[in-house]
Amino acid sequence: MAVRTIEYTVNAAGIEPAVKQFAGVQNEHKATELVFNIQNQLYASLIAQSQEYGARLIYRFDGYDGEGGVCRSD
Repeated sequence: MAVRTIEYTVNAAGIEPAVKQFAGVQNEHKATELVFNIQNQLYASLIAQSQEYGARLIYRFDGYDGEGGVCRSD
């Protein structure tokens, strides 16, 4: 269970919130949960495009720490 949750809304016009979000402090272990709500129409369009080109849809998320270090998802 997370201490805090940051919820994002993603649609064709962009992502909200679109500014930096506080996600915790050093040495917290799995304290922040990120939730991405992708608009149904956008998701369907992305899936259709990937199938049209015989590809698969892959998401990648990058997080940055207070010193500018990067943590990338798989």
